[in-house]
Amino acid sequence: MLSAVDLSHKRTVTDLIWLPASFEVTEKGRFTRLKENVPTEQQQFLSVGADGTLLFWDVRKAHEQPEEKKEESGKAKKEGWGPLAKMAIHNPDGAMELSPVMALLDVPEEVTSRCSVYAVTEEGEFVTIALYAPAEENFTKGVKSVIAGHYGPCVALQRSPFLPSVYLSIGDWTFNVWHEGIASPLFTSPFCATSYTCGAWSPTRPAVLFIGRSDGMIDIWDLLDRSHEPSMTVAVTANEVTYIEFTSSANRQLLAVGDDQGTVHVMEVPRNLRRAANNEKHFATNFFSRELERVAYVQRRGEDEEPTGGAEGGGSDEPKEGEPTQAEKYEAAFLEMEAKFLEDMELNVVDGAPAAE
Repeated sequence: MLSAVDLSHKRTVTDLIWLPASFEVTEKGRFTRLKENVPTEQQQFLSVGADGTLLFWDVRKAHEQPEEKKEESGKAKKEGWGPLAKMAIHNPDGAMELSPVMALLDVPEEVTSRCSVYAVTEEGEFVTIALYAPAEENFTKGVKSVIAGHYGPCVALQRSPFLPSVYLSIGDWTFNVWHEGIASPLFTSPFCATSYTCGAWSPTRPAVLFIGRSDGMIDIWDLLDRSHEPSMTVAVTANEVTYIEFTSSANRQLLAVGDDQGTVHVMEVPRNLRRAANNEKHFATNFFSRELERVAYVQRRGEDEEPTGGAEGGGSDEPKEGEPTQAEKYEAAFLEMEAKFLEDMELNVVDGAPAAE
């Protein structure tokens, strides 16, 4: 079955996601969670293209009209299969159309929880799109946040297999680790000498990432080992790595690597990269929790340092006469801390005499 061209995306389709059987969309674009009479098979899916729209399709309506000839012109007319519903994706801060290229659907098991789509765009943004939230009053579906994450187009978006609220995005020369509901990345990698092209989480180690590069290398990052550089770099091919995929069995783990010349390389992952240490998931959870606290602290500091007065608020940032400025307060606090440190370390006495002022 082929969809009708004039009813489909206006740009290349870059991602497809099947909707769970218990989550459906109606022809009017309303989303529902089925509690009874849940189909045994998935019937609907979501298509993503960089034309600023998400299209929802139902295979039960996949039918093609037979060709009919017009009476006057004699030209054949064919009506094809179209989407069940459409959703336009625009930046909430303006009317600019977004261009999603990869997406992940989040449908929690709890029927009252919010259902969302997380996407990355050609402009390197991380986008949160709310679809359904029965427990929230005055809920409106659509784009809830757009966060700049990369300087170029994103090429991958992956959910952690161990921590469902943690996501990996890859674009330009960096990768970002995101947490659901946080307005900035938990972790941003240093810039690589060559551009990143794809990537994936390790299926057996919670903090290990495999990132493909345009020079045929794969960077292997163990965030519990080091975060300023990859733990290992492996040469796979002389061409650009375009896709990587894992498969595991009881005794071994294989990594399939595709390149831009159409060649597939299959490698066996060594034991130290596939076998998790004791409590490694706990350590990875603690690592991301610390990063989450750090990001939240930085955001609070930024909010505290924003000016509260000014012309709009009717106040002024200038101190009152006789009061020290904010810079003077910081300087006094530093000098006090320095004097305390010198006293504790007994560095303020030289040859039995007090140090010169």
